Amino acid sequence: MIMCLARITVGIIVVLHTIPSVLAADFRIDDMETQITLSGEIAPGDAERLARIFLSIKPQGGAYFYPSSVYLDSPGGDVGEATRLAQLVRTLGLRVATVPGGKGVCASSCFIIYVAANERHATGIDAVRSKDSLSPVGVHRPRFRIAE
Repeated sequence: MIMCLARITVGIIVVLHTIPSVLAADFRIDDMETQITLSGEIAPGDAERLARIFLSIKPQGGAYFYPSSVYLDSPGGDVGEATRLAQLVRTLGLRVATVPGGKGVCASSCFIIYVAANERHATGIDAVRSKDSLSPVGVHRPRFRIAE
């Protein structure tokens, strides 16, 4: 009975671990593999998922071509995970930008990723700057909960 319960528990853990969270950010890599778009709420495990994208890239013609840019379109989310994503962006030397054309937003904990990059843009990396092309970058005062 205990062995059966242990197998069921392990099975449930494996299934839950493989199902993406509804709140997790979505990562899309473009056809040329030059940029990644992070969209949606930042959730635990997102930094690991981004790292796996880089680890899964196969060589082309004997050379590795890695994405050099990350487009951000997120209302924020988990601060700890955003910090881990920021460390990854900084370590890999990625450029960051908001989704061009005013169609995206980088707010709350997403801002941590935005400021971590050496090169950052609020209009898209190659976008022509105009009032209509700006995407908002939002910052707010952090909220802390103190355990009673």
